[in-house]
Amino acid sequence: MRPSASWIALILSVLAIPAYAEEPPPPAQPQQEPPATRQWLELQRSGQAASQQRQTLSGEAMSKIHERYIKSFTHPIPASYEHAQGSNK
Repeated sequence: MRPSASWIALILSVLAIPAYAEEPPPPAQPQQEPPATRQWLELQRSGQAASQQRQTLSGEAMSKIHERYIKSFTHPIPASYEHAQGSNK
């Protein structure tokens, strides 16, 4: 027995209902920063409150930074990074 065209149309329309039943989520609203945060970000961007004195590190700190930088070249760069689960120390 062969199904009629009306039955096929009914089945296809029933199968299509879930696709139309789901409404798309509303568009995400950009989050507004609190006024104080906006003020701090503007102050940082503008440099208005920047120190007039050059900020430098001591010779010992610079030496340690340089040693660490040079030592970083002794390790090969991995092809990919796998994040290990951290512990609660």
